[in-house]
Amino acid sequence: MHKENHFAQRVELERELLRALCAVPGTATFKTATQELAEYEWQSYENRIVFQALQSVLDRDSRWLREELAARTTRAGFPDLDWSFYFQSSSARTDLGALLRSLKEMTGWP
Repeated sequence: MHKENHFAQRVELERELLRALCAVPGTATFKTATQELAEYEWQSYENRIVFQALQSVLDRDSRWLREELAARTTRAGFPDLDWSFYFQSSSARTDLGALLRSLKEMTGWP
């Protein structure tokens, strides 16, 4: 696999993982996944910013999350993030556990 292709696939997998996190805020699954990902080295700067925003709102529901995340990232200097991607319903994989396993397999991350 070419290095550029691997990078693009990894960034897309990160985005899908973040989308899955946005689908289950405030749950035990969300909390476990964010704790596990706390030491992960995000390849995309935008993905890292989104994850940091998600970490700061561990106990919130999805309606509150939609409103607050944009405000938090804007205050952090990232007003142009497209949050609609993270909250759009999709037939994309949303099994958080499967996405985490895929990320670990792809990256060799523990």
